[in-house]
Amino acid sequence: MIIPFPNHTSRFCLPVLLSLISMASARACTVPVFRYALERWPPDAHIISIASNVPLDTATLDSEYHANLWFQRAPADQTNAVRVIYPDINQAWYSGDWKPDLLAQLTDSPLRRRIAHELMTGTTAVFVMLESTDATSNATTKAMFEKSLAELANEIELPKELDYEDEQDGWSGAGHGQDVGTIPVRIDFSVLTVSRSDASETFLIKQIEGLDTGFSNPKEIVMVAVFGQGRMIPLAGEELVPAVINELCWFLCSACSCRVKALNPGVDMLLAANWDEAKHSYPNAVTTVLPNGETFTLGGTGIVEQASTEEEQKTMSSQATPEADTPATSNPIPPIAWLAVLTLIVTATLTWLLKK
Repeated sequence: MIIPFPNHTSRFCLPVLLSLISMASARACTVPVFRYALERWPPDAHIISIASNVPLDTATLDSEYHANLWFQRAPADQTNAVRVIYPDINQAWYSGDWKPDLLAQLTDSPLRRRIAHELMTGTTAVFVMLESTDATSNATTKAMFEKSLAELANEIELPKELDYEDEQDGWSGAGHGQDVGTIPVRIDFSVLTVSRSDASETFLIKQIEGLDTGFSNPKEIVMVAVFGQGRMIPLAGEELVPAVINELCWFLCSACSCRVKALNPGVDMLLAANWDEAKHSYPNAVTTVLPNGETFTLGGTGIVEQASTEEEQKTMSSQATPEADTPATSNPIPPIAWLAVLTLIVTATLTWLLKK
């Protein structure tokens, strides 16, 4: 089982983990997690392990492209021509034969372009729902997320001014260090859906299913929150409830208390996106180059190229941008956070007593 959280914490401890991270905020830096991730957390590379007998043009490996890939020649005992390894270095989320267009398919798809485009233009988080075979359950879950996210978008308030002060990193002063130009800072969630039978999203589906052994069950709905530069936090089973949605969204919109990416929950999606240039170019679109040399544009105020127009990929977007005269307020700590702390205190006390 691949655990996409720090120190191999079970993903079913997600509410407790998010509560503790949120409460640990030093408040010196008021930049929300989702914004900090967009600015300063480049995506981790997925390892593409390629067998020595694959006739791969070495120029492809050295070319300039915008995808979080890292190539290596496979060890002698690798039985498949290609393995894609991440986040567990001992497990691949894809193993198969080599074909000329494989790198483009691994890194690019209509839905991933849509996700990157939304994040580059100010969406707080894109919730991607991997559907089950139960149409009624799919509709109910999607409606529940849309309702919860709409309520949270109107409830959560952002600081009036982003303050990047961090003495340890040498930053100081409001706005110092901000490097994303005029990309709007707002609370704006969207919900997209993908069917497990969608051939155009085969490799996105494999990525999601590879996050947990239970995610490949066609009867299971998996919801993945995507933020920053493609950072994913998956939810499934008992986590698909308003309380966990609330915890996750408050975490994403709270001040980034832990600036070390590896200590925060989530893993990175493999996708092609020119994040660095897009951050500085808004409202202008930028060109993204695929490993095979093909290009497309993302970002800016236009519509994403080749975005899917299927009914299930319509978005729900609720926006709550503070007015200029809105006073800055601190995010209240959700009640479940206090319950999490109380639980930890009781557990620690009992453990200490039993050891005596």
